[in-house]
Amino acid sequence: MLSRAGKTRSIILTAVLTVAVSTSGLTGQASADTTAQEGASQIVADMGAGWNLGNQLEASSNGYPSETAWGQPTVTQVIIDKVKAAGFKTIQIPVSYLKT
Repeated sequence: MLSRAGKTRSIILTAVLTVAVSTSGLTGQASADTTAQEGASQIVADMGAGWNLGNQLEASSNGYPSETAWGQPTVTQVIIDKVKAAGFKTIQIPVSYLKT
């Protein structure tokens, strides 16, 4: 069973991925051939301006994950919507291996 923090992270990840897919135009229809033909530079250019979710999800307090430990707000759908409205097309989602 997921802890409250685990459920929150799952919800956030789902929201972020939904926004990323909806803003990038990816629908699952792109073929592997098309992707292979694009160069890395073009893929990066298509991603556009990015926003780093790192400060929220990498924060810890005494070795335990704590989304607000570094003074950042809890990540919500409202924040993700504001990031999108500000013109960001890509969100970097960090990975941390802290105790839970």
